[in-house]
Amino acid sequence: ILNAFSEFMCIFVLLFFICGIGTTSAEASSLNYVFVFFIIMAIGMSFGGLTGYSMNVTRDLSPRIAWYQLAPGENKDAEWNYAWVPFVMPIIGGICAALVFGVLPL
Repeated sequence: ILNAFSEFMCIFVLLFFICGIGTTSAEASSLNYVFVFFIIMAIGMSFGGLTGYSMNVTRDLSPRIAWYQLAPGENKDAEWNYAWVPFVMPIIGGICAALVFGVLPL
């Protein structure tokens, strides 16, 4: 459950702050790229201990599918009971971040 919360918070924080960059004076400059870099670095350093830089859904799902399809043997375990965490939780976190940012008065 801690990994699911970590996945949720990673993408929530990332999208919430990236949406916030668009409302600042850095929107017209190229400083917003620097801000995004530091946001990603901060998220990776704070949440990266649990699940790594898991802000990309395909980073975990694609290798799992490839391992399951290409690995020889019949007793393959791709840990499908955990596969939903890095796939579903970032999607839910992104939706929640967009909804929370949308209701804030700016």
